[in-house]
Amino acid sequence: MATLVTTLSSVAFPHEVNALDISTERETVVELKYAGKSIFKSTLYPIDGTVELRDITSLLEDYMTGSISEFSVWLDGAKKGNTNIIPCKVNIDMAAEDCGDSFFLTRATSKYTHRESREMLYCYASKPTFVVKAAVRIGNTSRTIIFTKYIPASGIVGVDVSYSSIFKNATFEVMQYTVEVGNSKMIYRMVPDGMADKLHEFGFINSFMQQEYITLMGGAEKEMKVERMHAIVGGQYRNFQVDSVPHWTVNSGEMLDGMTGLFEDFISSSKVWRKEDNCELAITDSDFKCSDANDAIPQGTVTLRETGRRYRHRLPQTVNTFDITFDTTFL
Repeated sequence: MATLVTTLSSVAFPHEVNALDISTERETVVELKYAGKSIFKSTLYPIDGTVELRDITSLLEDYMTGSISEFSVWLDGAKKGNTNIIPCKVNIDMAAEDCGDSFFLTRATSKYTHRESREMLYCYASKPTFVVKAAVRIGNTSRTIIFTKYIPASGIVGVDVSYSSIFKNATFEVMQYTVEVGNSKMIYRMVPDGMADKLHEFGFINSFMQQEYITLMGGAEKEMKVERMHAIVGGQYRNFQVDSVPHWTVNSGEMLDGMTGLFEDFISSSKVWRKEDNCELAITDSDFKCSDANDAIPQGTVTLRETGRRYRHRLPQTVNTFDITFDTTFL
């Protein structure tokens, strides 16, 4: 009889199920299911009474979405263990169960924002209470205001924590506000209104497969990169295809202490878009280094290009079998 030796907790990050050990003395049909789909099935043979499965995380990443899904292990058609997977593409230092019953699905602990910014905050919790604490200025007086928002839902809960959503019709100036759920806290530092038109804002899918936004305060450069394909036609050198694509190199500017993980997530994301017009972008290059020096300020750069918008030019050719000169009268 085949037995699953590895213990599966009730909830886990993908890296916690990266290695599975099965005890068996004979060939065993091993099947792995995720979100109700079979993602692996094979007859395996033991070595010294053990079947080892490794690198399961990379297999799960092909199927992960932004929601919690069940992962189960089946041996010879019988279910031997299961766990609920919290989507995550990085190796978290803690087990999911040790994180508590509420934590934010982001690698940031602080970030810049402004009145027109879009901010989404996701947490894993059971009917969480969001506590907002804002440092505000009313006239010449500074004070802190606190209010709460209860969400009657469980699992992965997403809340719009944008300035426009929280401080609708506010009659005071907000300098900074924090959002807390349980022991998790996110700080939003307000950028002065006069600087808002100089910011660079991007949306992306973070390591937890959730929608997130980042605001960069550095400068940007535009470079037009042209790719040419050429051939000798009629004894003449010609460019028969020219692709002209703009690339933008954006400097992060000075980042807050809690933004390094956010920036790492941003430059590692496979889906990025410009917040201004929702134009999808592809990151082609990035540079980011951190130092433990006391006076070091984390900064980085990222180069992006649009994914679909480009300029293409083709030279007309006098004869081509299936071009517009092709005679279709005999068809």
